[in-house]
Amino acid sequence: MKTRILIVLFVIISSCKKENADPLLGSWKLKDVANFTGQNTSDKMTFYENGTSLIEIFSNGKRVTKITSKYTFDKHNNMLTITTGKKLSVTYKVVKLNDEELDLEDPKTHTVIRNIRY
Repeated sequence: MKTRILIVLFVIISSCKKENADPLLGSWKLKDVANFTGQNTSDKMTFYENGTSLIEIFSNGKRVTKITSKYTFDKHNNMLTITTGKKLSVTYKVVKLNDEELDLEDPKTHTVIRNIRY
């Protein structure tokens, strides 16, 4: 009887756990930041379920830039398009995407931009 109760409790607890079906969602930061300013610079890119994203750049612990954008992720073709405003739109090829890493290929230079969870 105790075994049955434990199994039922385990099933209930497991079903309550929210699984993130889209590993893109959440916050990311560049793995390797080229910093030519001499200041402590970092970034944060956050993707939300409603198709919006937020890009933030920090210098010496203070946010210096905040860009709100929209994104679409074509899982079938592994293409991520980020659009800011009406004129600027960039489409990246998603080379790697899992719970810890997001690697994007720049369309112009074919350089891989490596990101890790924030």
